[in-house]
Amino acid sequence: MNTHHPVSRAPYRGFTLIEILVVIAIIAVLATMTVGGLGYYKRKAAESKTQVFVGSISRALDEYHSDNGVFPEYTDEGALGASTKILYKELYGDRNGDGKPDDGATVYLATLSPDIKGSARNVEEAVGSGYFLIDGFKRRMRYLSPGKNNPDFDLWSTGANAGATVDKDDISNW
Repeated sequence: MNTHHPVSRAPYRGFTLIEILVVIAIIAVLATMTVGGLGYYKRKAAESKTQVFVGSISRALDEYHSDNGVFPEYTDEGALGASTKILYKELYGDRNGDGKPDDGATVYLATLSPDIKGSARNVEEAVGSGYFLIDGFKRRMRYLSPGKNNPDFDLWSTGANAGATVDKDDISNW
């Protein structure tokens, strides 16, 4: 006698379209929050680095002034992008532009070394033009001496938006 009993199976239930769409929406929201947060923290890190750098340069300029009686002079407001070339030369002691302090020169700010790599790098080389100081946003700093906002010198970064005019995101010594 052949007694065949059908195997009973529990009904197979898959995910509904609504459930899948809800999961995708949650993942999208989390990804958006993560990417937005990363951009915010990168900008804040660049601002902090620039604020510290402005302070370091200001202290080095005070030491330079103490030794020499003057601040490095730069008055060409039409070429402020090139203004920190003189700061590199005077504060790192590399007047011939070879990337190394000259013999007997005083180094007022060793972190201006072109040999420093990565995010700690504070100078960039423009081929044929020498070295320039760069901020945390990897843009050229600005310098003016005598200053318009300070009697001795003005030193600033154009900030995250790199605007040509002074605005609220600029980081300065005044």
